[in-house]
Amino acid sequence: IRYTVARDRSKAWELFRAGEIDYFPITLPEYWYQKSEMPPVFNGFVERYTWYNQFPRIPWSLYLNSAKPPLDDHEVRLGICHATNWQKVIDVVFRGDASRLPGWTKGYGRFDNPEIMARPFSVGKAREHFAKAGYVKEDENGILMKENGERLEVALTFSNIPVRAKMMGILKEEALKAGLKFILDGLDHTVVYKKEMQKNHQAVFSAWGFQPPYPRYYEYFHSSNAYDDKGNLKHNTNNVFSFSDERMDQLAVAFRNARTEDELEEYAHEMQQIIHDSGVYVPGYMTEFVRVGCWRWVRWPDSDFTEFCPPRTYVPFESYVYWIDEDVRKETEDARRSGKKFPEVQAVKQRYRITSEPRGEAGE
Repeated sequence: IRYTVARDRSKAWELFRAGEIDYFPITLPEYWYQKSEMPPVFNGFVERYTWYNQFPRIPWSLYLNSAKPPLDDHEVRLGICHATNWQKVIDVVFRGDASRLPGWTKGYGRFDNPEIMARPFSVGKAREHFAKAGYVKEDENGILMKENGERLEVALTFSNIPVRAKMMGILKEEALKAGLKFILDGLDHTVVYKKEMQKNHQAVFSAWGFQPPYPRYYEYFHSSNAYDDKGNLKHNTNNVFSFSDERMDQLAVAFRNARTEDELEEYAHEMQQIIHDSGVYVPGYMTEFVRVGCWRWVRWPDSDFTEFCPPRTYVPFESYVYWIDEDVRKETEDARRSGKKFPEVQAVKQRYRITSEPRGEAGE
């Protein structure tokens, strides 16, 4: 296997279009609906697949730093949960293809707490919580204020790429309806990561890649990863929430030392409830599938035992069950030179799709 590194995504895309790269992830709407609508696809040279997997969902969400005012106020955090309109992001940016992430974990089976559901966007409920925090007045722009004139403003940090800028723009516009002003802080990805690790952010749009079979809690929520012995904020740890809770500490240690899966389930469910109740984590979106484009000489298995790709793989190219058919490569290259075309291929692989009855979003 030869890996070609292209530091710029747009350059990598052009290499893929030219056939210099065999495979490209096209899950993002701009690639699936727009950029991959191109002659190599129409002529059958590049094939497109939507593949459903059974893998822990990456928690693309808002992470609130409870050490930074006004996020040190529990009512403010709960208000932000209701003032964040992820459903509109899903409908507009993802064209309804994504779905709302219910909580800290999804995709771990029995270790996911089925009672946890993301708080719905609600201007009324958001304003109720903000009022309890003292934000009872509005300025001329509709932003809530305290009696002393302190405005309800939160800096929202994110990697400044077009799709995320669009997402954060929608969140900002919708939050204003609830009297909350998100100050957009779009930065280079490496700068975002450094700011997050130094706990210098207020709210950050981020995600952590999870691996099966069990979810992780200690590194993200144990107080030892938030504050040192003197009570100072601890940098360069994954507890970017600056979260500290005595019961969570007990459960995180117990989860690490659990001897049975029944114990793991019990501890995980309680910790997920604590996270939900704290409001430090605003669940975002998830996708239950991966979309890929590949030149037709990249072949995938199709049998009763393995259809396209094993289910517990995050993205298909990590499975290593595919191969290059050199005869098909030669046939394709000859066709490109002669003008011959093949049937367009756009397949949906649903063998590992998990179907369930849709649940409504729970309120307070």
